[in-house]
Amino acid sequence: MAKNNLKPALNRTMEITIFFAGAVCLALSMPATDYWFLAWFCLVPLLEAVKYRFPGRPFRVTWVYATIFFCVSFFWVTHSVVNYGGLHWSLAGIVLFIMSGICGLFPATAVKMAEKFETANRFCAAGNILVLPTTWVAMEYVRAHLPLGLAFPWNALGQSQHAFLPVLQNADWGSFYGISFILVVFNIGIHSAIRRTSHWKFNVILSTGLAVLSIGYGAWRLRMEIPEPGYTVGIVQGNVPVFSPRTAETRYRFLQDQIRLSKAVANEDPDLIIWSESCIPFIYRYAWRYQDGEKGSPGEHLARMQDELNLPLIAGTVDRVDEKIFNAAVLALPNGRDHYYYKQKLVPFGEYVPMEKALFFVNRMVDESIGTFDRGTSALRFEIPDGGRVTMTICYENIFPELNRERVNAGGEFICNITNDAWFGDSDAPYQHFTASKFRAVETRRTVVRAANSGLSGVVDPFGRVLKISSLFTQESFTVKISPNNVRSPYLVIGDSFPIACVVMTIVLCCGTILYGKRKKVDGGKNVRRKS
Repeated sequence: MAKNNLKPALNRTMEITIFFAGAVCLALSMPATDYWFLAWFCLVPLLEAVKYRFPGRPFRVTWVYATIFFCVSFFWVTHSVVNYGGLHWSLAGIVLFIMSGICGLFPATAVKMAEKFETANRFCAAGNILVLPTTWVAMEYVRAHLPLGLAFPWNALGQSQHAFLPVLQNADWGSFYGISFILVVFNIGIHSAIRRTSHWKFNVILSTGLAVLSIGYGAWRLRMEIPEPGYTVGIVQGNVPVFSPRTAETRYRFLQDQIRLSKAVANEDPDLIIWSESCIPFIYRYAWRYQDGEKGSPGEHLARMQDELNLPLIAGTVDRVDEKIFNAAVLALPNGRDHYYYKQKLVPFGEYVPMEKALFFVNRMVDESIGTFDRGTSALRFEIPDGGRVTMTICYENIFPELNRERVNAGGEFICNITNDAWFGDSDAPYQHFTASKFRAVETRRTVVRAANSGLSGVVDPFGRVLKISSLFTQESFTVKISPNNVRSPYLVIGDSFPIACVVMTIVLCCGTILYGKRKKVDGGKNVRRKS
């Protein structure tokens, strides 16, 4: 008798363990750990829990699953808020949970809507297998386009496939959204086969066919020709500490490190040198105004370097114009002319506080460490003399597909991203951030050149292959030959048409479900009246 009572408890414990393991496996499929193959089946425990183990509670079950996933994959948040925000570890854990819980609302909503649609619809089998992928992508798109600067398309499901090159190539028509769709369909196919649900053979054929088609498309695209490398870029990684005393001595030392590393790459005859975001502890525009005692001003040292190297330089800096302060990139030309790009997509709770009047207390909680930058409206690219047109992004801007598409369509021949990921320490975040460059490269079929203050710096070719990558927290400089090109990828033409279509379809399904519910209610009322 005792054994009979123990068996259901053991079974329930096993089910819950598998459920939690599925969420952790999904986190392990993301960049840094890179077990990308797990994403092809780790949604199966979620589907099992929603449909059979905890029926009637799709929202709550999925929210728990997604929150676990985000807590594991976003664990780097605790490092940032503890070391640079001044919060205690216990409060950092609360911040992580709140952030993960909010992100978890989107897949939970997707599954809840899909369950409602599947209950109400009278579609064919194809309709049922495609409903959840449609709502899933729709919610990923909504998360990536929240108002008030809260958009956060980080660690979407499709981003797990950055290391699987054939599937990654599908980003050139649907960004990571298209890959997310493929993965959800395949997971449903596996679950259907295990459960032998109605139309399971159809589901398996459809999901397998879609996976094979996506891999085949990727293999075909990998054979696409691009121009031969003919342009050499030098990248300098200075590894400047996040918080360092802004004294004349440190200012001089950090600048001399940048100059020394630049001279090292200049020996390899580059056409352009790129410094990272936050690489110099002064405002470039006013470099001549600083005085470092007998060592002279930063302006003198920069002018001397420019005279000696005679090369264009892109560098991250803070710029001040009137009363406005910008996170900026400057293109310094050998002829003495400077051009500026001002960051337009600022990091919420990092470079500004959204709804600052209502959330006035937030900056005080983190020792006033949140910046107060203004949004830029400057040109989207730089013209390099005899070197092509460079699309500029700073840090966080690199994670937004539509932003990079807009700028490449403005004439960019390759993408330059400068960033400072030192805030994340030796966590998964620098690797997750670097992965964005792979998707931007494939979407636009442009080489992405990335200069990061503390790493990871590197170059990604138009197929998402990493040509060069640096280590974390090292001083490095290197050159890479790249291929500026003007090819028009499908994504550059159609943009986010696929995820937008998923959003539209989700809205249509919502309307249809509501109408179906009202009609059923009316019919039920008629039947009651007839019986009476």
